[in-house]
Amino acid sequence: MSIIGNVSLTATDVDAFSNSLDRLMELADSAVEHGGRYLAKGGTIEATQSEPPPDRILVLEFEHVSQARSWMRSAEYAQFTDLASTCCQVRSMIVEGT
Repeated sequence: MSIIGNVSLTATDVDAFSNSLDRLMELADSAVEHGGRYLAKGGTIEATQSEPPPDRILVLEFEHVSQARSWMRSAEYAQFTDLASTCCQVRSMIVEGT
């Protein structure tokens, strides 16, 4: 079973988002300390159906759901969401797959 952590960011203040992006990605890198492995981090996003895509998306794989939950409950993730809330809309989820 694989566990996917997905975090998407949509800028509400483009300038503040641009100024915060490096720090946001540093904080997001804390996922690795919780067993996460990036499958996608940034890059071009192409919407194939529905609404416009977010400005940034992070897709991580974890071996166990407890690792994903540990990261999303960590102090670093709290700092990430606190900073992100000043400049963007954050959407995150954990998906258990086979």
